[in-house]
Amino acid sequence: MDGTSRVGQLIADRYRIVGSLGEGGIGVTLRVEELATGRLLAAKELSLRGMRDWKVLELFQREASVLARLEHPRVPRYVDHFDVEVDGERRFYLIQEIAPGRPLSEWLAGGWRPDEAEVRRIADQLLVILGALHALEPPVVHRDIKPHNLVRDDDGTIWLIDFGAVQDALRQTATGGSTIAGTFGYMAPEQLRGQATPATDLFGVGATVLTLLTGKTIGDVPQKKMRPQLDGVVRSPGLRAWLETMLEPDPADRFPSAAAARKALATGTGGRPRRVGATLAAVGGACASLAVAAWVAVRAVTTDERAPPPKSARTSARPQPAAVGEKVAEIPWVFAVPAHFSAVFSVAASPDGALLASGSVDGTVKLWRAESGAVAGALPGHQGRVGAVRFSPDGKSSFPATRRACGGSTSRRAPSAGSRAATARR
Repeated sequence: MDGTSRVGQLIADRYRIVGSLGEGGIGVTLRVEELATGRLLAAKELSLRGMRDWKVLELFQREASVLARLEHPRVPRYVDHFDVEVDGERRFYLIQEIAPGRPLSEWLAGGWRPDEAEVRRIADQLLVILGALHALEPPVVHRDIKPHNLVRDDDGTIWLIDFGAVQDALRQTATGGSTIAGTFGYMAPEQLRGQATPATDLFGVGATVLTLLTGKTIGDVPQKKMRPQLDGVVRSPGLRAWLETMLEPDPADRFPSAAAARKALATGTGGRPRRVGATLAAVGGACASLAVAAWVAVRAVTTDERAPPPKSARTSARPQPAAVGEKVAEIPWVFAVPAHFSAVFSVAASPDGALLASGSVDGTVKLWRAESGAVAGALPGHQGRVGAVRFSPDGKSSFPATRRACGGSTSRRAPSAGSRAATARR
């Protein structure tokens, strides 16, 4: 039953239904009046009777939990959530403020066709919002960026709505999995495997920009090896190169962050930062180390800024194993990769410099190839944050240590078969 036919009904004796705001992925959204204040709010409603999968309720409760701790001027403010019994039926409600304006999908359906400058402004605003969400601990990944979930007012201001597919990265790490959520035409390839990182939202931004520019979804564009072929589809060469990076099928090949994507959009540099040249340091367990980002790279250097040095200039000496807190040998021109969902405590290089290992608050150790940036393996199974990683002197295994808290004790673990195998594949 939609909101129009229920006008005048009360919800929990606190809210009166005054209209409908549409249907979302996991429920209907009603326009309600708060009786105590008279203000108009949005109430997302989920009925237990019509629910076919308990995962729907989990997503609904996750959305409420995430929104309760979000404070961003372009995300409608959370007000309340509760459940009530109505005629023997359990109903769940999430109450939020209403974003002023109309979804971009409605603007497009009404004949609105933004020019490139307007599309860039929309993308810039959206990347600012996503940058703030991704910077939270744990990062908040929306997973359903599309025109329907972006509200625009008459002044061009953008709000991000409908967090029904939102992923709590900490919960995903704890449970070892994730729910497949999103919308075809805007969904990143990794979402089909139940995976999502901040780079997943960047794909959604790119797919949305493509729709705003051309009226097409990514499925309507010719593809080669899962990459959209945008020649002749997007006129501006700079925007075309930027979109190609945003829509890379491998999340590691997209921009390393919303901020990096925003900078590239503003400067017209287009493509992603190809390689990084950096001296990586093994990070100790001090609380100050939390400033290290989840990206295992010090600084991304675009090909427009600096060309890679000739092979003759690259370091040829094999680095020696480093203790925690000591600097490791320089690993020139490695790719930036989205290695972890959370802060990185430690980075170590293998004796021959072919591999890098990184330990994170997310409880994992990642191994990846220094020259190509390809992930060589992952060592799961740790019960808490990984405070330090080291390679053995012979390079045949790595020994992660789990640190319970900043400055806390560490407990050694025996090298797993996965660590030996990953190292052996150098």
